[in-house]
Amino acid sequence: MFNTKPTIALLLLLSISFLTKAQEISPYKFSLGIKALSYTQRMPVPNSDYDNNDYVLNYPSALIFKVRSNLFLWRSTIEYNRFKDDNSNPECSTCPKTTGKYETFKVGGGFEKEFYYSNVRPVLGLDLFYYRSDYNGNLSVGSSEETLQTNTRNGAGFSPFVGIKIFPVDFIAITATTSFDGILYHEGIKSEMLSTGVKTTTPGKYHYDTMFNPVAGLSITYNFGTQD
Repeated sequence: MFNTKPTIALLLLLSISFLTKAQEISPYKFSLGIKALSYTQRMPVPNSDYDNNDYVLNYPSALIFKVRSNLFLWRSTIEYNRFKDDNSNPECSTCPKTTGKYETFKVGGGFEKEFYYSNVRPVLGLDLFYYRSDYNGNLSVGSSEETLQTNTRNGAGFSPFVGIKIFPVDFIAITATTSFDGILYHEGIKSEMLSTGVKTTTPGKYHYDTMFNPVAGLSITYNFGTQD
C-alpha cells in the first residue's frame, strides 16, 4: 500500500518554503506607485465623437497607495484621464462635426489579495470608487448652427479585478490586471445655440453602465517601510 506520509510532509515543506519566500520578497508595509498604462473601455457620450464604447489606450493616469496587513493590501487610487475630441473634418457633409474635451475622474479604495508563489503572485481584489466625467464641446451638422454641448456625470461604482504581480526586486512590484466596472451615475445634459444664446436642459437621469477593461492597469509600485 502506498505511504502518503512522505508526500504530505513534502507538500507541507513546499508550502512553508513558498510562504517564507513570499515574506522575504515583500517585507514592506507600504507601497506607492503609478498606473503606467491601461487599455480600457470608455463610457460613451451622446452628441460627441465618443458616442460608442471604444477601447482606448491610456498612459500614466493614476496614483496608487497601498498598506499591507497580514491578509490583504488595502489600497487607494486617484485616476484622471483627458481626451481631446477633434472631428472637425467629418467624412460626409451630413456627418456631425465635433470638437471639445472629455475628462474623467475616479477616486476610491479597496483591497487586494496576493496568492504566494515565490516572486510571481496571482492577485484578486475589489475597488469601490466615486466617478465623475465632464464633456464640453461644439457640435454642428452640415450648415446648421453650432451648439455648445455639456455633459456631466456623477456617480459611484465597483470594480472587481484579477491579475499577476511580479517582484523583479524586493522593493519593486509590477502588476497587470483585468477588471469589470459597474457604475451607477446621474447624468445632466445641456446645450446652447452659440448664435442666439438659447439654452436647453435635458432632465437629469440615473443610469447604470458596465465596462470590461482587458488591461485595467499596468502599474509599477515602490515598496517601503518595515512591517510591525
